[in-house]
Amino acid sequence: MKMEIIETEVRGSGQGKHITYHIKGEDSLGAIDIFRRYSEFLQFKDLLFARYPGLYIPPVPPKKQNKSTKDEGFVEERKYFLDQFLHGVCTSGYLASTPETQVFVRPQ
Repeated sequence: MKMEIIETEVRGSGQGKHITYHIKGEDSLGAIDIFRRYSEFLQFKDLLFARYPGLYIPPVPPKKQNKSTKDEGFVEERKYFLDQFLHGVCTSGYLASTPETQVFVRPQ
């Protein structure tokens, strides 16, 4: 399995504006091409942590309370660390093959 965040995109308008992360990759089932929000990465990490206690789960960057999530430097830094999280999941043979990972990369 191989995945990487290739770009970020601002979606929505007004108060509903948010950043999405465009993930591309592939695994034994084929191509992966999805958009995920930061909150979905947190939910995925928390689900893995709850279902697989004792197994190393790569970290996700923490929430930033006082920083604008629209700041370009902040977005690039978060993108880098989310990409590291994905790399950690992909290189762990066990985590890469879990049903939870498949739901994250193939939500339909």
